[in-house]
Amino acid sequence: MSIFKVYQKHSTLKKLFYPLLMTLWLGMSVALLSQNTKIIRNDLTFRMEFEALKSDTSVRNGYYRLFYKDKIIERGQYVSGKRAGLWRFYNLKGVFDYEYDFETRRVTQMSGEWDVNIETPCLFLGSPFIPYHFLRSINYPQEAYDMNLKGKVVLTLKINKEGKMWSYYLSEKTHPLLDAEVMRVMDTMPKSWEWVPATRFGQPIDSEYVITIYFDGDE
Repeated sequence: MSIFKVYQKHSTLKKLFYPLLMTLWLGMSVALLSQNTKIIRNDLTFRMEFEALKSDTSVRNGYYRLFYKDKIIERGQYVSGKRAGLWRFYNLKGVFDYEYDFETRRVTQMSGEWDVNIETPCLFLGSPFIPYHFLRSINYPQEAYDMNLKGKVVLTLKINKEGKMWSYYLSEKTHPLLDAEVMRVMDTMPKSWEWVPATRFGQPIDSEYVITIYFDGDE
């Protein structure tokens, strides 16, 4: 058999099977998509768009997008209720902050001058805006307002190398009234929140996550 005839034979097989394979692939894709339904949830601050199983809409399965005032702050994929693959997180202005791979449990990209192969900081596993938005529930104590108290409180969270928050404290204090209010709100922080430990040369290390809160007595 000549080389030409062999090539011709393989080409014929390719022509026969390629459309069949494409049909099967498209059929599987449509079947998978048909298992999901699109859900949009809005509140006064956030808009959430995601896919969930038609059979149980509490199970996210497919793409996920979270917006703050029409600026995207989180995007990624869910598989059977769990975050999977690459996720990208943005600040409150929709500017890219970092990318995280849920398969390897590693930061793959970061904004700024960080080199993910050398060192990465401790991160909230989500948009960096989320913890700051949560702390907006801090109230200005009336007594402190009447006294025109001002100051800066620095809240420091201790994150171990497994990514668990195991303690927190005020690394910089001001007046006891303001300190107490920060700790009161911190005590209500969701226990379900996840964290990414800092790394050095690819290895996770114990680290701290710092949040600064300003009180202005003139407001």
